[in-house]
Amino acid sequence: MLQADERGIYLASGNLLVQIEPDTFGEREMAYTDNANVTGFCAGPTHTLVATEDGRFSFYDSAARRMSVEEGQYNNDFVTLSTEYAVIANRNEPSLRLMALENHQEARLLSYDARYDHDEARVSQDGQTVMLFGYEDFRIYDMAGELLAEGAFPDAEHIYDQQFRKSQEGSWLEVIWYDGTRRLYSAADGSLLSEESGETPEKDLYEEFVTTRYRVASSLHEAPVVYDVVTGQQMAVLEEDSYLTYVSQVEDYLITEYIATSGERYGLLLDECMEKLAYLPGLCDVAEGRLIFDCGSGNLRQCRLYSLQELIALGEAYIEQ
Repeated sequence: MLQADERGIYLASGNLLVQIEPDTFGEREMAYTDNANVTGFCAGPTHTLVATEDGRFSFYDSAARRMSVEEGQYNNDFVTLSTEYAVIANRNEPSLRLMALENHQEARLLSYDARYDHDEARVSQDGQTVMLFGYEDFRIYDMAGELLAEGAFPDAEHIYDQQFRKSQEGSWLEVIWYDGTRRLYSAADGSLLSEESGETPEKDLYEEFVTTRYRVASSLHEAPVVYDVVTGQQMAVLEEDSYLTYVSQVEDYLITEYIATSGERYGLLLDECMEKLAYLPGLCDVAEGRLIFDCGSGNLRQCRLYSLQELIALGEAYIEQ
């Protein structure tokens, strides 16, 4: 199946849809449909709609990640897609199905190229830039989604750890190599701020996170422990099945961020007694009391913490509507 327009050439064969680059004949994957063959597709400006022989249709983002899938009784013979709307139909029903994109614009912080593979996303202290990074390279975007800078780390296979730092003086990414080399990269423009050689780091990844009320001690093979920063008294033992990456305090709440053994990133919201109040999938940062989420589909979204009274009021307003 072949389609071509001013945006490109698209070819579907079996369970794979690709875009062909006419100058180089290179291929970019647009959708992979597992065991079902593609029977129809439409590539829009930001998403791709694909129908398959089993009666299903799916939406994919610009990085070829499947966002949703729905089942139907008949094959979808007609599919089309625009920026905000999609239409599907089949020869057995005298009707069309019209769908509108729910993008929750009010919660969007910024958009980035979803094809860029990264491990973390962090907002700078001044709120002017966002740094996406992994163990090979980084990108910096402004809050309008414009790419400001990008770079690669030397000798990336020997990187020991990475930590994004914030202070009143600014924000930077600290990268540590196994030989003790430390390099600091600016979160504003990606420039190398400093480079120094130090002692070889310990392999247990021990680190301490300190807030105004808590000190959290974390190492690779032991569960993190929370202490009162004033008295030094142990208050709680945290998750032991995931690696703790960051700790933030928002009012009286403690927010802990983790990487699961599967590679999934998530956060936990804890009260003063270290009881879990909420599980936060995709949490990537806490900035000015806002929770920042990165689902990997090209958008960072934000949400503030709500009190129970606010949640009850929102629920009552929703029921009334």
